[in-house]
Amino acid sequence: MIVTEHLIFLQLMKTGSSHIAILLQNLISGERIAKHNRLPADFPVEGKYIVGSVRNPWDWYVSLWAFGCAGKGNLSQRVRVRKLQGHSIKSNPSRGIFSAFNEILKPVSVWQRVYADHTDPQLFREWLHLVLNPIRKYDLGQGYGFSPISSFVGFLTYSYLRLFTRDISLLYSRKYLTNLEQVRQFDQQNNLLQGVIRNEFLEDDLIRVLDEAGYKLSNHQRELIKSSGKSNASVRDIELGYYYDRETVELVAKKEEFIINKYGYKPPEFQLSWYKNNDQIISK
Repeated sequence: MIVTEHLIFLQLMKTGSSHIAILLQNLISGERIAKHNRLPADFPVEGKYIVGSVRNPWDWYVSLWAFGCAGKGNLSQRVRVRKLQGHSIKSNPSRGIFSAFNEILKPVSVWQRVYADHTDPQLFREWLHLVLNPIRKYDLGQGYGFSPISSFVGFLTYSYLRLFTRDISLLYSRKYLTNLEQVRQFDQQNNLLQGVIRNEFLEDDLIRVLDEAGYKLSNHQRELIKSSGKSNASVRDIELGYYYDRETVELVAKKEEFIINKYGYKPPEFQLSWYKNNDQIISK
C-alpha cells in the first residue's frame, strides 16, 4: 500500500503494482505501508483518492505462474512446502484442524513439478487446473478456501474482492454470497476504489488517476511515467497465446467472469501455427 497526500494505492499482486508503487514514491513522495496488505479498518481515508490496479485474467495467471517458476511470490512458496505449524488450532479449533489436515494431504511434489519450467505450456496448464480446482482451494492460502465464492470464482476475483473491500466479513458468509450475481452486488455496495489502473494501459491510466486525485503533473513528470520500464516483472518472453489451449481459455473465462465482464477483458489471440502440428486449431 502506498499513501500520498491525496491518494491511497492498494497493491494487487501481479498487476503492475510494484512498478506503480515505485513511480508514486519517486514522483509524489509516496510512503510505502506494507505491500499487498489490505486497508486497515481504522486507517484514515478522508480526502484520499483510493486507487487499485487490475490485469487481464488470462495474462495474470501466466504472470503469477512464471513468477513462481523463478522461485518468487507468496503463492509458489506456500504450495511447494508443507506447513504443519501455525494453523491457529487453539483460537479456532475447527478451522485450524482442517487447515492442518489439508497441509498433510497437499500434493507438494505435484506443485513443485508444475513450477519447473516457465517455457513449458503444458506445465502451465497443469498448474492452472490445480489453482482453479475447488479441491485444491485450501492450498492457496489467504482465506480463499474458506470463502464460499471459492467454489465458483477464481483466485484473481477473490484476491480483488478481498483487497478492495473495507469489510470482508461477508466474503465468508455462506448465506450471503452463493452466486455470481450476489458477488456483483457485493462489489457494487462495498468496493473502495475510486480509480483503477489497468496493467495494459498502465502509464496512461496512472496519469489519469493522478489528475483525478488533484495532482498537477509537469510535462517532465508525464514523460517520466510514459518512458518508465516495468518493475518486479515475471520472467517471460513468449506471447500469451502460447500457454493456452481451448480448455484453459474457457476455464479462466468461467472462473474470472466477474473481472472479465467488469473491465471488458478478452481472451488471448492464438497463433495458429503453434497448434497445427497437434491438430489443435484454436478459434479467435
